[in-house]
Amino acid sequence: MSSDLVEVAPAPYNKALRNPLKGFTTRGIYDQKWATLAHTYIKWNEIENQKSDGIDKIRRVTDEMWGDIASRNIKVIPRIYLHWSGEKKYWPADMTPDDYTSEQFQRRVVRLIERLGTLWDTDPRVAFVELGIFGKWGEQEQPYAIKDIQKLVADAVAKAFKHKLVSVRRNWEIFQLQPFGEYWDSWAHYDQMWDQGNSIAQLNSEKRRYLVNYVGGDVAYNWGNAKIQPGSSPTESVAEEIHRKFIMNSIRWFHWSQLRWIENYDTTNAEARAGADFIQQAFGYRYILKKVAFSPYVTNGDLCVVVHVKNVGSAPFYYDWPLATSQYFRGGGTPSAWSL
Repeated sequence: MSSDLVEVAPAPYNKALRNPLKGFTTRGIYDQKWATLAHTYIKWNEIENQKSDGIDKIRRVTDEMWGDIASRNIKVIPRIYLHWSGEKKYWPADMTPDDYTSEQFQRRVVRLIERLGTLWDTDPRVAFVELGIFGKWGEQEQPYAIKDIQKLVADAVAKAFKHKLVSVRRNWEIFQLQPFGEYWDSWAHYDQMWDQGNSIAQLNSEKRRYLVNYVGGDVAYNWGNAKIQPGSSPTESVAEEIHRKFIMNSIRWFHWSQLRWIENYDTTNAEARAGADFIQQAFGYRYILKKVAFSPYVTNGDLCVVVHVKNVGSAPFYYDWPLATSQYFRGGGTPSAWSL
């Protein structure tokens, strides 16, 4: 390192940060202390109810749904779905409910994916995309897509989304022709830790999937033995040590970047607030500046900066991101900024 550089070792910040593309995630768009991500479900028939509906309808509906999120430093994770539960189905009026294989379905699903890619792939409001579409809640089971349809859809998604990362529900066994991420909608649930949690961990270990695509999803408190783990409620999950340690260990084991439902803890509970701070630190990336060196003076508009960074978090930062440095002058003066 050049001797004319000033070298410093910044002290690490030991509390949580509200950083982009990671952490507690809201179900729908609303303010939460740590959340920079909001998950939104979108019915297929509200953005396209018949063949003649154009791409402008998708744009209009999503603009109305997402509103001014950019001004709030929030990005969305959208998921299209056709079936919620029971008889709550949202197929376009000119398609046959529960038909996941016909030529008509194949044409329309590919067209929809192409349109979503046109609108969302370069939309700065969109963080990641959950593939959805198949099965209840878009969880891609009940029923599973058959192999031919999986290939059709995986190929269409890969073509449509060159810039946004896309996740599926069971990335270790379906839509495997593309390196999709994972959204686990009963994350770290006691009844699914072995078959599903272990399968995610194995894929990450064997293929290092988490290095190229994110892992996220939803905690589930409304079925089975959730009271054992991750707790009976979001407040229990973050406030009680037995659950909090389990969650933080799971985040690191599965290389988790974001989770929702758990964000809905009781903010008036001091233990819950403190626990949430610890958990937010475990999500995704967390960069520590080990060493920084910089030019003491700017020469001909050039500034030399050398940064040694260590990621002590659970996952990488998945996108190219602008990096800037600023110089402030003691005793007044105008700060200058450089993009690196």
